[in-house]
Amino acid sequence: MESRKIQVNYDKEDITFDMNILLKCEILSTSKIIKIPKEKMKELEKKISERVKNDISQAIETSQKEYGCDYLYFYKYFRAKYNSDFKKMNGMKSIKRLELIFRLRLKFQLEI
Repeated sequence: MESRKIQVNYDKEDITFDMNILLKCEILSTSKIIKIPKEKMKELEKKISERVKNDISQAIETSQKEYGCDYLYFYKYFRAKYNSDFKKMNGMKSIKRLELIFRLRLKFQLEI
């Protein structure tokens, strides 16, 4: 992960975490020298981005619903912006709805 920015919004019942994530991907070796056209590279970036977004969303949802934990420490972002509200809560458990918005950008390179 090259960089990430997380914005938090809260309206007394709902919390929204708006995330911009930049991932850097590299193909380090291949069995032969290949040239990938730009349009094919864009298509590959799109497919990888969708797959990563789905994997992240599913992992977060599983951790919240099945295990009741916040292993990515979203509470730290919430507490930093809404500290007085956070102190009044029973952790993040009193939130009725938690929404995660991802904007994933992929930086893809072919290294041979």
